[in-house]
Amino acid sequence: MPVITKINTNSIADDAVTGDKFSGSGYLENTTNQDLSGTYSDKRLYTSDAYTVTGDVNVTGHLALGSVADEDIVITQDSTERTITGSGTLESGKLVNDPQRTSVTGMTGELGSVVTGSPNLNLGNATFPAGHILQVQTGIFTTQDTTANTTFSSTGLTASITPSSVSNKILVHVSMPFRINRSTTAVRFGYQVYRSASGSTDGYILTYGDGMNRVDLDGSGTTTNRYQGIWNLRDIDSQHNTAGSAVTYTVWHAIDQTNNSQVLYTHYAGLRSSITLMEVQA
Repeated sequence: MPVITKINTNSIADDAVTGDKFSGSGYLENTTNQDLSGTYSDKRLYTSDAYTVTGDVNVTGHLALGSVADEDIVITQDSTERTITGSGTLESGKLVNDPQRTSVTGMTGELGSVVTGSPNLNLGNATFPAGHILQVQTGIFTTQDTTANTTFSSTGLTASITPSSVSNKILVHVSMPFRINRSTTAVRFGYQVYRSASGSTDGYILTYGDGMNRVDLDGSGTTTNRYQGIWNLRDIDSQHNTAGSAVTYTVWHAIDQTNNSQVLYTHYAGLRSSITLMEVQA
């Protein structure tokens, strides 16, 4: 069978040559090496295992150096120092993308603000600089409390938090409006915040008052009919000694009651008492 050694391209229709004419299996394969030299002014794609610059290269068009191999594109020069110049575009890369990633192990960079997840991204193991607030829990009490005892009793104001680390601190803030009605005797009042709901004296972390942990609200000892205001108390609990388990903080109070006319009203006039717990990164 005669073999045609040369065909003029102007005698071949644009759609007459297909991929299977290059190979019986209908595929294109990388060449072993592609030499690069001269000016590239058109849009050109090569697929090769390696590229060698054998002369100065001037790219004024778009030159793409590709490979179907799963490895980086390597461009070397021959034994002579060569230059690559031009106002065009020179790029290289694999022709086939990697499969969809199912893991980010080994990757570096920064997640953009548009990154989402389904379900939501879990950053439970993320670390934060010291002093950052990791979580906030709040307890609110709106029922008027008229308890008036010489010993401490619970106000019903409580909140729980689950620290993520034993070394982290818990910032405790209590805000409690109050009013005390009395007649002839100066009133002493105080409150404490306990690290447990039981009110054990071993557990309190915050206290307000003197002596019996109560303070004379009428320092001059003179008689008045009413004392009212809002107590705000805050402190850091660094001795909670727990991680992964809930810690409960409860507000207790006491009042000197020398006659029945002395009554303590907390959470009065529609104002809400609150206790706020914040975990602070150590």
